[in-house]
Amino acid sequence: MKKTIELPDKLSYGRLMLLSFQIDPLYSFVNLLIQLIGTFLAPYGVILTAKFVDTAIGIFNGTNTAGEIVLPLLLLTLIKFYSIITDMIFAPVTLRHEMTSWKRLEHPFMKRVASLDMKHLEDSELQNEMGSFMEGNLWRVLEFPDIIKSMILSGIQIVSYLVILYQYVPWIVLLTCVLSLPIIFLAKDKEEFTFRHQKNQQLQGRYNGQYFSYLKGRQAACERGMFGYSEMISELYTKSLTKVQTDIFKGNFRYGVKGNLFGILSSVLCFLAIFLMVPTLVAGTITIGVFISVVNTILTVIPKIASDYSMYTFLFTLNHRQVKLFNKFLALTGNREHTEPMSENPQSFESLEMKNVSFTYPGTEKKILDGVSLKMDAGMKYSLVGINGSGKSTLIKLILRMYDDYEGEILINGKELREWPRCDIKAMFSAVMQNFSKYDISLEDNINMGSGFRAGDDEVDAAITLAGLDDAVSKLADGKKTMLGKIHEKGADLSGGEWQRAAMARSVVHKSGLKILDEPTAALDPIAECDFYQKFDEMTRDAAVIFISHRLASAKNSDCIFVLNDGKIAEQGNHEELMKKQGLYAEMFESQRGWYL
Repeated sequence: MKKTIELPDKLSYGRLMLLSFQIDPLYSFVNLLIQLIGTFLAPYGVILTAKFVDTAIGIFNGTNTAGEIVLPLLLLTLIKFYSIITDMIFAPVTLRHEMTSWKRLEHPFMKRVASLDMKHLEDSELQNEMGSFMEGNLWRVLEFPDIIKSMILSGIQIVSYLVILYQYVPWIVLLTCVLSLPIIFLAKDKEEFTFRHQKNQQLQGRYNGQYFSYLKGRQAACERGMFGYSEMISELYTKSLTKVQTDIFKGNFRYGVKGNLFGILSSVLCFLAIFLMVPTLVAGTITIGVFISVVNTILTVIPKIASDYSMYTFLFTLNHRQVKLFNKFLALTGNREHTEPMSENPQSFESLEMKNVSFTYPGTEKKILDGVSLKMDAGMKYSLVGINGSGKSTLIKLILRMYDDYEGEILINGKELREWPRCDIKAMFSAVMQNFSKYDISLEDNINMGSGFRAGDDEVDAAITLAGLDDAVSKLADGKKTMLGKIHEKGADLSGGEWQRAAMARSVVHKSGLKILDEPTAALDPIAECDFYQKFDEMTRDAAVIFISHRLASAKNSDCIFVLNDGKIAEQGNHEELMKKQGLYAEMFESQRGWYL
C-alpha cells in the first residue's frame, strides 16, 4: 500500500482539489481526461445529429451517396456508447482507487481523532456539532473536489450547448440564464433549511437508536421482561421517529413544490422555443437535420440546466459548509503523543506530589478540585475515598495527564508532569478505569495490550491467574486465544465480572511503577474481592498503588487514605488514625460496617 497522507491543520480548497491527484496521480489524470472528452463529445453530437439527418434525407432524395452517412453514424454511435464503454472498462479501476483513497486517508484521519484532547472528547456540544467527523465520517469532505470538478465540466458542457443554440434561437440563452437565477437561490435556501434541521435530526436519530437498543439489546432484556416497559419505549421510539420523518417530509414538500414550478417553467420555455423555430424551418433558413438536432438539444439541455444548477448549488453549498466544519475539526487542539506507544525504557516511579492543584472543566465555573496537596511514594498503597462528585476521578485524570490546564503543580519524581513526554507517563503509570473498555479481540490480546503487546505467555498466564480468570479460560473453546464479542462468528462473551477481571489483568502485565484502580472490584463479590486484593498485593509489592473504591473495607490495608470532600483533601492518614479522628472517614466506614456483618 502506498504511503499514507498527512492531514494538515487546515485543508485549503487548492489542496483539497489536488487531494485525489496526490493519492493516485495516474488514475486521477486518466479519469479527468475521460470526463473532459465526454464533456465536449455531447455538444459535438448536436452537430453530428444534424449532419446525419441531412445526409439521410439527401440519400433519400438522391443528392448524397450512402457512403457519406457512414462517418456521422460511426461518430454518433461512439458518442452514444462512450460513457457506457468507459464506465465498463474503468469501473474496476475506480473501485480500486476508492479503496486506495480511503486506506491512505483513514489511518491519518483516525490518528487525528485519537489525538484529540480529552476536553474535546468530553464536550457534548462539540460532539453534536461535529458528530459525523468524530465518528469517522469523511465522505462529504472527500466528495467535495468531485462536486467542484463536475460543476466545472457541466458548466463547460452547458456553455457549449448554449453557443450552439445561440446561432439559431439567441433569445433562449438569455431566458435560460434568467430562469437559472431563482433556481440557484432556491437550492441555496434548501441547503440552509437542511443544515438547520440536520443537527436536530442527528440528535433525534441518537434518541431513536437508544430507544431501539432498549427494545432489541441484551443488556436491557432482563429489565424489559421484568418491568414490561416495551410498550412505553415503543411509543417513545415511534414519536421520535415520526418527528424526524415529519421534518424531512415538510422540507421535501416545501422545496418539491417550488422545484416542480421551475420544472414547469422550463418545459414551457422549451416548447415556446420549438414553436418559434418552425417558421425558420418553413422558410428554409435551417435544414430539417438542424431543426431536429436543435429541438432535441432544447428538450435535453434546458431541463438539464435547471436540474444541474439546482443540484450542484445545493451540493456545493452543503459540502462547502462541511469543509468549513472539517477545518474547524482539524484545528481542534490535539497531541500526537496521545497515539504514540509507551516508552520501552521508562524511568522508574519514585514519587508523585501535588501542590495546591485546582481544576475546572472547560465551559464550567465550579472548581472540581480546589487547592489539593498530597504526596505519594514508590512501593506504597494509597486509597482515595469520598462521596460521588468529590473529585476522585478528576484527580486521576490529571495524574494520567488527560488534562493539562490545571492550576498548581503536579510533580513526578520532582519534575512537573507537563514536562514529561506522554510515552514515559504511559509506561510509568497504568490504570483500570471505572468505565473500562471491552475489546472484541482475543482474551490474550485483551490482556497483552496492557504491556504494549510485549508480555510473554508466562506473564499473561500469571495475570489471568491473579485476576481469577482461570476458570473462565478453561471454559473457552480456544482458551485465552478465544475471540471475545459477538461480532465474531464463534466469538465468546464474558460476564460483567469476567470482563472486569480481564481489565484488571491488563493492568497487571503493565510494568508500571504506579498502578491506579478506579473501583476495580465493583463487579466482584466480597470473597472474590478479598482474594483479589491479596493476590494483587503479592504481584505489586514494588509498585505504588492508588485505589478508588466506595467499599471502604478495601482501604483498611492502605498505607495512607486521602478523603476528598467538595474537591478538597478533608482528611488523610491510615485507617486507624482516621477512625480515631471520628471525622468524615469514620462516619462513612461505620455506615458501611453493617454490609459485612
